[in-house]
Amino acid sequence: MNSMYGDRLDATIHEIRLLRLHPSNDDECVSCSLTRTSLQTGNGDAQSFNALSYAWGDPNIKTRIRIDGFDAMVTTNLESALRRLRTYRPQVVQDLPLWVDALCINQQDLEERNQQVSMMGNIFRAAERVLVWLGESDDMSDLAFSLFESPTFKRQVERREYEIGAFIHSEPGNGAALARMAALQARAGIDLSIERRSWWNRV
Repeated sequence: MNSMYGDRLDATIHEIRLLRLHPSNDDECVSCSLTRTSLQTGNGDAQSFNALSYAWGDPNIKTRIRIDGFDAMVTTNLESALRRLRTYRPQVVQDLPLWVDALCINQQDLEERNQQVSMMGNIFRAAERVLVWLGESDDMSDLAFSLFESPTFKRQVERREYEIGAFIHSEPGNGAALARMAALQARAGIDLSIERRSWWNRV
């Protein structure tokens, strides 16, 4: 067992680990620390946290980060997510720690991993917010997100969602999000590259 994880998480109190990013310059190695908290508290004062939703990426291509002084190898997609959060959204990650499945679960401990995976629904429901990492930006994704904020586009999305409502009901997971993608293409007439990002097919 990697010594940075310590003892196995206590399943009887729904214990989880949380990751806190350390502030540093963009060109420095991502550094963070792990803490523990329980989702099950007697007085309802469980620690607040954010959860990160992302695609793991190619497991054969990894890069190094530091956790409590130990080296940890993570996929390049996860390293990019942590680096961008640290650099461009410091207020988000400094106020609240992150739950990140690849790091907050000891992946080498099969019993802990199975127990934590069974809790993932509760973990995401307990999160203050879920941060979605689609990958590095490009010109088309920047355009897409600028359009997302347009009141006109929001009205177009509502109409488009109504038009394909049957699809949304049949695909409750990503249906509404895909409707927004369809609306953006149909109304804005652009080739939306972010709909081909691996996050949409991560399951």
